[in-house]
Amino acid sequence: MSPRTLLTALLAVIAGLAGVASAGDVVSVEPIGGDRYPARWVSGNLRQLVLETSANARQSVSIETIAGIQLREGKLRAIDSMAGSSWIVLASGERLRAQPSVIDEVSLTVSFSQLKSVAPIQIPLEGCRGFTLALPSDPFRQGLDWQRIAQRRTESDLIQLKNGDRVDGEFLGLVDAKFRTKTSLGEVLSEFGAVRSLAFNPALSSVPKRPTRMACAILVDGSVLYLDELTLNGEFCVVKSISGFSLELPTSALAEVRFNHERTVSLSDRVPDQLHVDGLLGTKRKPLANVNVLGGPLMVGSVPFANGWGVPSGSRLTWDLMGEYQAFTAVVGVDDSASNGGIVEFEIIVDDRSVWRSSKLRGRDGPLRTPVISMVGAKRLSLVVLASDLGAVLDFADWCHPTLFRGPS
Repeated sequence: MSPRTLLTALLAVIAGLAGVASAGDVVSVEPIGGDRYPARWVSGNLRQLVLETSANARQSVSIETIAGIQLREGKLRAIDSMAGSSWIVLASGERLRAQPSVIDEVSLTVSFSQLKSVAPIQIPLEGCRGFTLALPSDPFRQGLDWQRIAQRRTESDLIQLKNGDRVDGEFLGLVDAKFRTKTSLGEVLSEFGAVRSLAFNPALSSVPKRPTRMACAILVDGSVLYLDELTLNGEFCVVKSISGFSLELPTSALAEVRFNHERTVSLSDRVPDQLHVDGLLGTKRKPLANVNVLGGPLMVGSVPFANGWGVPSGSRLTWDLMGEYQAFTAVVGVDDSASNGGIVEFEIIVDDRSVWRSSKLRGRDGPLRTPVISMVGAKRLSLVVLASDLGAVLDFADWCHPTLFRGPS
């Protein structure tokens, strides 16, 4: 072999190794209790992640040491407006930016509206609370529509038509772009284009139990999935939702993955031990878990969040902790439902001592990550939102992904 041929072969081998080493998206890794660091996410599952932190240096990392991963080099990704889109709302708290095509007695077939490369999936009907075919743009109507689906208590199916009429009864199915409903006056057919939303009978839905170890995936279209299985290898990710359906996603469809395990506790899953809200001119909005204060999805600066607390200014949420946690983090901001209005300040109080306070945040400022707050030995945590320059007008604040972390066992 001539020297030139040998050199060409050697360069080809080096180039091949470089290609393998660079496999995976650049992400920002959020370790528990530490500073974020960049890496390439090469592969992994809900036990171990394979990360590449430098050229040809790979390591296997337990997810019990990681709070989350942000793709796109750690930038919180804004999405297109949720308004006007079709959304599927699941009993688990998951949401899909997808449109139904067929509904039978056992499943709902949906296609993702923006992720065209993802194949249609079938969702078990018992895990679905309903859907809206065109989410309103007005934030107050948006909240009402979302809550009508997610929080319906009446034991019947409800179709809301675009002209304001309602069809209340027993839903029979969706076939050939027609909704069939059995009512007290007989069977009613509703054309697909005439329907605004459908809320299923809550008595027939089943809320899946969340496993201790799972992942919360936020997709680039704003969809939120709770996963009890996740396998990533290069450009593709195979996942299984706790609601009973599986799908294959391009890794590029992931915006953020949050890990739930033995060391994490989401405060959105715990009712505060103490709650105080100041009223404004006789109006007192209640803090709401996992939605904004109007009842719609949590969105700050067009960035979607899976869980948290939507609160008004003048609110104080307090949890008793028994000194068992190591750290706390959250993402804060004025919710998009304030339509760029509102001015608030966020404050974190640990054992009656203020440990962090934000600057004045406006609706146009976008999300702000808190620093890692030490909770070692802490007995109490309070999350406070203060009104600023304009009183409490449109002060729709969000504590997003508020998470406590235990120390290593």
